[in-house]
Amino acid sequence: MPDCSSLLISGAVSKPDTEISGQGVILAFLLSAYITLTAVLLAYIGGQIDEDLLGPVDIVILRVKPFHPRKSRLHATLRAATLALSDQQIVTGIAIMGAGFNGLIQQSISVYHFQTVLYLAWMSSSVHLSALTILATYLHNRKALKAWRLAGMATLLVLLVIGLIPTASNDWGIEFWNSMPADHTGWGIPAHCFWFRTWGDGVNPDAVLGFLILIVSYIWKVGALFNWSRRVFYRYVRYPLDWLLEKMVSSLAKQYAKRRKWNWLWLFRTALSIYLPLTALLEVGASFSASVWLSALGLAFGTMEIVIPRAQNMQTTGEEESAWTFGQLVPLILLVQPLGAVLEHVWIPHEDRQGPETSMQRRTNRDENYEPEREHARPSKRDEINLLQFFRSYDPPSCSQRDSQTSNLHQLLFASRLFAAIVWFIQFSILGAATVIFTLNGYTIGNGSAGNWAYMLLALGVFILLVFGGTFAMIPFSRLGAKEGLESHVSHELVHYSASGNSNA
Repeated sequence: MPDCSSLLISGAVSKPDTEISGQGVILAFLLSAYITLTAVLLAYIGGQIDEDLLGPVDIVILRVKPFHPRKSRLHATLRAATLALSDQQIVTGIAIMGAGFNGLIQQSISVYHFQTVLYLAWMSSSVHLSALTILATYLHNRKALKAWRLAGMATLLVLLVIGLIPTASNDWGIEFWNSMPADHTGWGIPAHCFWFRTWGDGVNPDAVLGFLILIVSYIWKVGALFNWSRRVFYRYVRYPLDWLLEKMVSSLAKQYAKRRKWNWLWLFRTALSIYLPLTALLEVGASFSASVWLSALGLAFGTMEIVIPRAQNMQTTGEEESAWTFGQLVPLILLVQPLGAVLEHVWIPHEDRQGPETSMQRRTNRDENYEPEREHARPSKRDEINLLQFFRSYDPPSCSQRDSQTSNLHQLLFASRLFAAIVWFIQFSILGAATVIFTLNGYTIGNGSAGNWAYMLLALGVFILLVFGGTFAMIPFSRLGAKEGLESHVSHELVHYSASGNSNA
């Protein structure tokens, strides 16, 4: 049995394990993960996403077209390929985590290879979450298909949460420190040495962040598969928050209408600079674009945690793990399986397959009482919008009585260029923050704690300053916060959107 305390001083030589980190194994996981994400992106951009899954941000601001029945054959082909890829990944993810835990029990797996196992399984979960993003409507009325996938996801989640435990140590995954011989590395230390041990150096806060990201992403996506979970979210989270924000703004608008003093006007504008960004954040979170971001960022993070440690260990493991053996070819050959599913849907006559449900059928089959149907506007350039006039005669409905008034309010918001600009700013902020944090994380893998939590807090602070401060500065120049009430007339082409079908809420 190795002496962990001495290995924490001298390190160990990383030994190759082609069954875990061979280039064929890694490439097979990466290819299937990125093919699935690419399919989701193409479906989103190409109008292959069911209308039920799209939010008003997607349709009105990002101008994404919902799925049209005329494209049902392409839709079915894409769905079949995604199902095949995701099913393959959920099984291989559980299998590779099982191999990793077996190595822990036998005290034979190194930090490097357990890290690889853990994040290969992480990518498998990202693939499956990506698949759920576009399969939610399809799985809704297919209970058996949904049940076994949920069982597989729950199993993989438990394995991932347990597997993250040793990574909590600040000493986990350090490539080199001064007391090591030249050919030794921290990656070569047996992974079991960190099982519930931090060796006095404390817990890596980034590991805590990893737990939160993993659990929140699962709750978010799995919760979207059930009507009752969406109903609970809207009734006890979204609606109370909407009511509180609307009450704040409408109260100040009424005070200004009564007193006509400049201080009440600026209090109203200050409240509006809080209301607009928070509402935009809620709408972005309920959109399909948020699901795409969740999958893409999780996949990028997992890729970095595999590729960078592999590069750092290439000197001692590269020659064997880069060889093309039978064990490296098999995982790649198995990627042909989804191609069979695609060809099946291309070649089998369309009338022999059950066509997709229409949006009306899906809405009939769902519980539509938990969130009222909304209408959203595609704004005209001539729209004149003024929230001061709207809110001074507006009484926010209670959580159980959200009615057409909220539809009118949403039409005003989505017809606003300022509100659209806030939504776009949120999208670019996600990209910018992720780029900076992942870049810094890449430099620190193998060298110590990345401190991503600190960078995230900094990014959050900068975002709050820019979005709320920018909104406050722009409101006086926007029709939303104009001093005098303009006649609110919105010329628009209505886009019907049933929030009861919004699976990403």
